[in-house]
Amino acid sequence: MIDRRVFLKGASACAAWPAAPFRAARAATAPEDGLASVFDPADVLAEARRRAAGRYSPRPRLEAAAELGYDIHRNIRFRSEEALWHGTQSRFEVQMFHPGRFFPEPVDIAAVNGGHVETVPFSQDQYAFEGPASDARARLADAEPIGHAGIRYHYPLNDPDRLAELVSFLGASYFRGLGQGSRYGLSARGLALGTGSPDGEEFPSFVQFWLERPEDGASTCRLHALLDGPSVTGAFSFTMTPGDNTHMDIEATLIPRRDISAIGIAPLTSMYLFGPLDPPRFHDFRPRVHDSQGLCLHLSTGERLWRPLANPDEISTSAFRASSLRGFGLSQRMRDFAAYQDLGADYHLRTGAWIAPDGDWGAGSLQLVELPAADETVDNIVAYWRPDTPLAAGEEHSWRYRLSWGLDPEPTAASAITIESRSSIGGIPGTDDHGTGTKFVVDFGAAPNDDGIDSDQVSANVTASSGDVLNPVAHRNPETGGWRLFFDIVPDGRDPVEIRCFLEHAGGALSETWSYRWTPTA
Repeated sequence: MIDRRVFLKGASACAAWPAAPFRAARAATAPEDGLASVFDPADVLAEARRRAAGRYSPRPRLEAAAELGYDIHRNIRFRSEEALWHGTQSRFEVQMFHPGRFFPEPVDIAAVNGGHVETVPFSQDQYAFEGPASDARARLADAEPIGHAGIRYHYPLNDPDRLAELVSFLGASYFRGLGQGSRYGLSARGLALGTGSPDGEEFPSFVQFWLERPEDGASTCRLHALLDGPSVTGAFSFTMTPGDNTHMDIEATLIPRRDISAIGIAPLTSMYLFGPLDPPRFHDFRPRVHDSQGLCLHLSTGERLWRPLANPDEISTSAFRASSLRGFGLSQRMRDFAAYQDLGADYHLRTGAWIAPDGDWGAGSLQLVELPAADETVDNIVAYWRPDTPLAAGEEHSWRYRLSWGLDPEPTAASAITIESRSSIGGIPGTDDHGTGTKFVVDFGAAPNDDGIDSDQVSANVTASSGDVLNPVAHRNPETGGWRLFFDIVPDGRDPVEIRCFLEHAGGALSETWSYRWTPTA
């Protein structure tokens, strides 16, 4: 479980994490005489190879910054006029993050202009120390050498005359992006190692960035990153195109220092506390609290699967087998403010993310790890691709994929998709059938070209790994124009039950597959 939501909120308010002196990769950074060197993206991979051949050397902690409290750190703000490419014809600008409590290791940043690379300098004059942070400036000035902690791109995303935050890279290998009209929520990572494992999780970090200056007026930009950790190094490139959905075309090459099996490719991390599918656990004025509502998965067979997320009592790991993956993502499908009633968090506007492999990733499984969470400050959801074949030490392993951020980044569906999932006490109210199980209610949207289909032409296909499925009924939902499915499940014990259901018409699937792991309660 990862408690990082406090500093992510601080990051969006210009707070940040620690950095340190710039130790440049040999061929890809400016030499000590200040003359710029020529940049080649291959130099990033060359540096990853060099590091992989040696022992891991952890980055030093900047203790003075690590001692900054949250209120102090969040009031250290980068001055917008100091942004990289500010005052030029570039549509992009890059601001930096100051080191702070949650980010005690350094990161190196270099700018690439016309093929030449120069280190991005650090100065406290680039930052405004406001309010409770005003006294921190003097303390930090006497501390160890400081560097920037991370980066965030700005772009006129929602207004052609106003820059808005687009993407940020902050903390280990974490990064976040936005599409038009969306708010920060879930995060992505360069790599996940040992997620949900009893042996603990390892967090390799992006330790260096190279920022290519985009051409004047361009709507696409590119950056490169070097990953390093005790078990693996890697070279990454990100080509970013803002829009309704902001696309990141990512190329990643990993070089393990040891054989690795518990690996997660293209991991997404989010928060789920509760929703209408869950039994009452929280005394809260809000009907639901989550950054992501569910996991969507496209299989090579063409099946589209929706898995509502859960906040379990103990760590839960689900694996969805696939010989070839079309895509997966975490989505916030419910976009009605009334479903959340949170004026501050804007959960109804939280971004979704979609991963689309470029090429065949081979055999493996989509892993979903759900961890217990007592409040909304905890990121307790992780989804990633795990290849069947472990990564061999010393060998290079490459992946390419597109990561899309936005309010609706999922590809258009050829079937009815899940809108909402609910549960209640089983049985039929007002009758002697009070039930001994749980009733599930699944709302699907309208399927393409389903006009003219009557309820009596649609059947419900519901299966459960144990227990009895009772009274499955599907009919039109006139309020949504889609479909509503009811069914009860009576368990035969306390073990988790895997449930699958979908709507059928004329011998084929009318809806995506709804899949859920349900744990009966006393």
